[in-house]
Parts: sequence; C-alpha cells; structure tokens
Amino acid sequence: MQIFSWNIQNGKGCDGIVDLQNIVNFIKENCEPAVICLQEVARHFAEHGDQDQLEFLKAAFDDYSCVWAPGFSWPLSTVHIDQQASSQAPSNELRREFGNLVLVKKGLLLDYKVHTLPLPAAHGLMQMPRTAVEVIVAHQQSAIRILSSHLAFHSYDERIAQLDYLTALKDLAQARSLHPANDQQTGCYSPAPSPQGTFLCGDLNVALGESDYQHILNSGWVDVWSTLYADKEHLPTCGIYDHQQWPQGAHCRDYFLCSNDLTAQLQSLQVDIKTAASDHQPIWLTLKSTF
Repeated sequence: MQIFSWNIQNGKGCDGIVDLQNIVNFIKENCEPAVICLQEVARHFAEHGDQDQLEFLKAAFDDYSCVWAPGFSWPLSTVHIDQQASSQAPSNELRREFGNLVLVKKGLLLDYKVHTLPLPAAHGLMQMPRTAVEVIVAHQQSAIRILSSHLAFHSYDERIAQLDYLTALKDLAQARSLHPANDQQTGCYSPAPSPQGTFLCGDLNVALGESDYQHILNSGWVDVWSTLYADKEHLPTCGIYDHQQWPQGAHCRDYFLCSNDLTAQLQSLQVDIKTAASDHQPIWLTLKSTF
C-alpha cells in the first residue's frame, strides 16, 4: 500500500502559474497510492486560480472516495456569485474554502473524521484556521489510521498546540486498543473500526533540528525517514526551486510520522525533488505487503 502526501500550494507551480493538471499528472505517472493526502486545496479564491479545486480533483480521481476538511467556509460576494453560478453549483451554495483533502481508493475507506485544530490567540501574527483529516483504511486483513494535516506556520505556540492535539489522538487510539469498549452493541453503538497504530503525514511546518521537531519525538512519534534511512539526511521537501518564499533554501518540513507499533510495516519513503509543480515536494510511503 502506498500513502501519498503533498502540499500542492493550490496548484501554483514555482513558475507562478496555477495548473492543477500538473499535480494530477504527477501523481498518476509516478505512483499508485491507495490514499492521497493533499494540503492547500482552494475553492473559489481569485488569488488561487478562481477555481473549485475540490471538484476538479474529485473528477480527476473519480475512483477514490473523498474526505474534505476546509479550515473555514465563507460565502462569496454577490458579484462573485453572479460570475460563478452554474447549473452544477447553485449560486447560493458557492463558498470560499481552503483546507485539506484526502482521497481513498473506493472500497478501502472504513471510517473518517474531520478535526478542527486549536487556534489559540496569537496577537499580531498571521493566522489561518487549520484542520486534520482522520481516515481508517482497510489494509490486508486489518486496518490502519492515517492523519493528514497542515500545521501553523507563523506561530510556534499554535503549532505546538496543534501537534499536541494530534498526539492526543494517537495516544487515545492506543488506549482504546488496550481497553476496548463493549463489542456486543448494535446500531449507533456498534464498535467502530479503531486500529491501535497511527500514521501522521503532511506539511507540519517544522524544520529539522528545531525545538518543535524534538517535541514531536518526545511525544512518542517516530520519524519514518529516520527509521528507514538512519544513515541518510532527510531529503528536502521545500525551498528547492522557490527561493522567494524560502530564502533559507532547500530544507525539510513535510513528514511521515507513525506510532511505535507501526515501524514493522514500513518499506520505503520516497521524496521527489525534481518536480516544481508546487513550492513543496511530494512524498509517499510504501507499506510492506506482508508483516
């Protein structure tokens, strides 16, 4: 099984052109993911191509189930509604949204949740509401949990609060596996699939060697790259081609993490450092076929 993650910067390439087809083409030509986790997907923003990117991606990956997690949902202006209205999308339903999208091969999605991440006060700093998608996906004879998110950039305290929220989800899942609920219930009380282990992927806005990276490790997360390639430095996941946004140059801030019990399932982690279809690089994890 392959799990793919990419901050696609709403399809804006390092040439400044917004073209989601480049994103779609790359994924279809380079891997066969069971799960696709995309960050920075926009709907009806003029500065992000003035496009319903959710609908575009759903159509491009029509053999996948879709879980959409916008950080906010704002009505369009009256002028914008008049310009965008169509028979497929009634004008009173068009909204500006921005967030995370997870696509799961049809037949594999067992359950999902959308989480609103902490948004503490951050006086004078730029802030954007953030979300995380949690999916439970069938894998072999069992299931795996995958969290996909895009954490705060401008506020360290906000980012730590969001990391702690995600860590609490990991720890709660492990606790439920040790102390399962009554499994004899039916209807709404039927036991939901809840595997013990958790994967976390996405643009965490954490640079290697910083204190928030150490906070991740201290919270019980395993860095998949470091586990698979202990003798190799992390490949960069942003700043390779876009030096205006990333004057520090190439570095890593996109990760796959997992709980300790999942390390035996890890086979490989790939980072493509050639594409310039976004300011971030795509990464994908391959799990062992047997373990």
